[in-house]
Amino acid sequence: MAGFDLTIIGRTRAQKALDRWKIAYKKSGIMGLQDTRKGLSGRPLERELSLEEQLERKEARIKFLEVQLDFQKKLDMIERGVYTPKSKKKHK
Repeated sequence: MAGFDLTIIGRTRAQKALDRWKIAYKKSGIMGLQDTRKGLSGRPLERELSLEEQLERKEARIKFLEVQLDFQKKLDMIERGVYTPKSKKKHK
């Protein structure tokens, strides 16, 4: 599921998160998926980040945004009825 290891986070937890995101999206659109904790997730650093640390953070952000975009595309396709998640397909 979007590159996450479900053996670690659990299929139920992932499904519940997906359900919450769908509800938030239906209620508020893309703004419902925004992280409201931004800027409040810990103490600010008191030192300058090295170039290597800055690069690592930028790469992590890019990966996060790629996964978020992939999720958004799949959600849009599901809502249009073009895509059916594998977990909901009937196996013969």
